[in-house]
Amino acid sequence: MAQLIEVEAVSNPRQVSTKQGDRVVFDVLTPDGERKAIWRPGDDPVALAIRLSQRVLVASHGSGNLTLIDKQPHNAPPLAPPQIAPEDEEAIARDFDAFGYSSPAPAVAPPQQLATAAADEDAPALPDDWRDRYEWHPERKRMMAATVEQVAKLYRFAWDTVGREMAGIELSEESHRAIATTCVLQAVKQ
Repeated sequence: MAQLIEVEAVSNPRQVSTKQGDRVVFDVLTPDGERKAIWRPGDDPVALAIRLSQRVLVASHGSGNLTLIDKQPHNAPPLAPPQIAPEDEEAIARDFDAFGYSSPAPAVAPPQQLATAAADEDAPALPDDWRDRYEWHPERKRMMAATVEQVAKLYRFAWDTVGREMAGIELSEESHRAIATTCVLQAVKQ
C-alpha cells in the first residue's frame, strides 16, 4: 500500500538520455534521511519545475520506490509557504532596497547604517518594528541552513578531491582553494 510523505529535493532536476528515452531525474531526502532518486518522463513540466530544497509530496511504495504526486489531495497540508499579505509587501520591498536589491519601493537603510548615523541630528531613527522586518520565517531559515550544510559538504568533498588528485603537484593553499571553489561552482552550475 502506498503512503503519502513529504520529502525535500536535494538536487535540481536533470534531463538524461536512457534506453527508455529522455527522462528527468532529481534526488530527494526522505524523512528518515535516505537519499532517493525520482524519475519522470523527459518533458514532464512538474518535475522540471522542482528546485533545490523545495518540499514535494510523493507516494512511497512498499518496494521503496517513490512516485511524485502531481497534484495535492484536498486534505494535504500546503507545501508552499503562505502567501505574503499585501501590507507586508511594502516592508519586504524596503528590506530588499536596504540590502542593495532593486525594488520599486522607497529605500530604507539597513539597521547598521541607521545605528551609525543615529549620532547625526538629521539622521533618521530606527523604526520601532525594524527587528520584525529583519526576522525570517522559520521554514526559510531551515531551508537556508540545509543549503549551507549541503554546500559546505560539497566544498569539503571538492577540497579533499583536489588534494588527492593533485597530490603530485605542489599547490599553494590559495591555488588549492581556487581549484576547489571552481569545482564547486561547476558542480552547482550543472
